[in-house]
Amino acid sequence: MITLDLASERDLPAIRALLGSAGLPEAGLMEVPTTFMVARHGDRIVAAGALERHGSDALLRSLVVAPEVRSSGIGSGIVAALERLADESGVAGVYLLTGTAARFFAQRGYRRIGRDDAPDAVQASVEWSVACDTTAIPMAREGQAAS
Repeated sequence: MITLDLASERDLPAIRALLGSAGLPEAGLMEVPTTFMVARHGDRIVAAGALERHGSDALLRSLVVAPEVRSSGIGSGIVAALERLADESGVAGVYLLTGTAARFFAQRGYRRIGRDDAPDAVQASVEWSVACDTTAIPMAREGQAAS
């Protein structure tokens, strides 16, 4: 059985290992207010995602799912949980960069935007400005992003 819950500090090594195995950047991780949601299979973390707060907006980052549980809906569950947290905390817009999952996010109501269309605070994040190269696709949740 797989369960979703908020990560604690003791989960960070497992999250970092999962990110590393997927080739996803850790730069800037935990440098701003960050909330991690994890999926657990027993005691093992098999998926994670984070929401970084940048002013009135948020950056969805570090969505990673272990290969053996991909295509099971866990990633969608983590995104939905992080979006609920964003909505409950009054976040104006949710932004992200992706190298490989544009279709996944488009199916969940995100649209492509110009890299410079994100709010300044999001653009100043380590993820946006340093960690992800310029080939990463910038996206925003429909109805909340600059056009």
